[in-house]
Amino acid sequence: VIGSEFDLQPQDKVLVYAGSELRGEAQAIPNPATKGQSYFINIAGDQQQSLSFKIERDGLIKATSSTAIDYMTNPVLGTPAKPFVIHFDPLIKDVSLFPNPFSDHLNIAVNLGEVKSSGSHTLNATIYDVAGRIVYQSDTVSFNGGYYQTTWDGRNSSGLPCAVGIYFINISVDGVAHTYKVMKYN
Repeated sequence: VIGSEFDLQPQDKVLVYAGSELRGEAQAIPNPATKGQSYFINIAGDQQQSLSFKIERDGLIKATSSTAIDYMTNPVLGTPAKPFVIHFDPLIKDVSLFPNPFSDHLNIAVNLGEVKSSGSHTLNATIYDVAGRIVYQSDTVSFNGGYYQTTWDGRNSSGLPCAVGIYFINISVDGVAHTYKVMKYN
């Protein structure tokens, strides 16, 4: 069972990793014992390993688990009547895009929150026009801590000013993408 702190969608998958190796995945199925949705996962292996969990939505990782378990051969964690609960933390607590609408520059501030504030993280931003074409893509940057701020100057990859209109900013932190809508005016 997934903890209530994360808003699951019907198409979401739970992925199970041992290190960087995908070891299992599951989609929600009705659980008559709890009258809710549950994920049943079988994980194979012959060595004890630490397992972590991720939520995948539409091909993108949307959350990682704050719950990690040590895998052992043949253990059973939870039953249909009393499921094992996995808790997830969204990777990004808050993204501020300001001013929005903007004319010549847009500030992009990413707050990972207290849970993800330690350690090193990577971030890149890709700007799309309404037709889905990439207008600008930033270099991947590394930052420490839970806060990062940058500015987009409203120009495309060739350095020319972008036209007035709607743009979508895809911000990827540690490989997990979130998309936001902004508007450019003169």
